[in-house]
Amino acid sequence: MDARVDIAEEPPKRFCPGLSEKYRFFLSLLVVVLCVIAIVLAIVFMIWPKDPNSDCKNLYSFEKCQFNYRHHYIYCDYESKLTTKEHGIEFYVKSPEKFEKTCPVGTPARARVENRIIKEYKDFAQIECNNEEEVNLKRPDFPTPICDKLKTLGMYESLIY
Repeated sequence: MDARVDIAEEPPKRFCPGLSEKYRFFLSLLVVVLCVIAIVLAIVFMIWPKDPNSDCKNLYSFEKCQFNYRHHYIYCDYESKLTTKEHGIEFYVKSPEKFEKTCPVGTPARARVENRIIKEYKDFAQIECNNEEEVNLKRPDFPTPICDKLKTLGMYESLIY
């Protein structure tokens, strides 16, 4: 007795049954084009910098020496002092040559870095100025040098009423 059953081979199922050959071709072409666009966009986003300031990050500091809290030591990597074109705010760089190469004077990259330095300085100084003003309310003889500097730079905002 032969237990084999002869199973007829089913014809392959068509892609999108009910569509003519012409429409299936265009649908396949559309899928291929969309895949190519997705691959091109993925490559562009991998190459495109995420942050416009990424080329000039970690090139400056407001202090010459930094304290490493993790390893408990002070390191002085930022040796050279520079100032911003606007307001003359001092900041330190590790290497003036590298800073000038990555952020040359007169370029949009340099303008972004200097604007970020000014904003960071203003934000930090404003907090310190508010602390000075609170102490000055209790002790009128207490000096307010940071508030005075903000006033001369035209960045002063009093938060004490």
